[in-house]
Amino acid sequence: LSVRTFVLEWDNVVLIDALDIDFNSGLTALTGETGAGKSIILDALCMATGSRTDRNLVRVGSNKSQCIANFSLSENMQNSLLQKMQKFGF
Repeated sequence: LSVRTFVLEWDNVVLIDALDIDFNSGLTALTGETGAGKSIILDALCMATGSRTDRNLVRVGSNKSQCIANFSLSENMQNSLLQKMQKFGF
């Protein structure tokens, strides 16, 4: 069971008006100097997956921000997820 690719899209998050990041299967490491934006990427991922977020993540001058996580799942993972969703009435 695996995630093939993962795309994180966001609009009006902190200093960035729009950005798409493609993560391919395999290991991804976020590295960089202090203040480079690693935490912003993780905050955007949390926002996209439904976590509570801080109002400070909304870009200054914007009324709202949006983060979307798109996952490309293997067929086995899709079937497993569908079975679990049906089990819980979704």
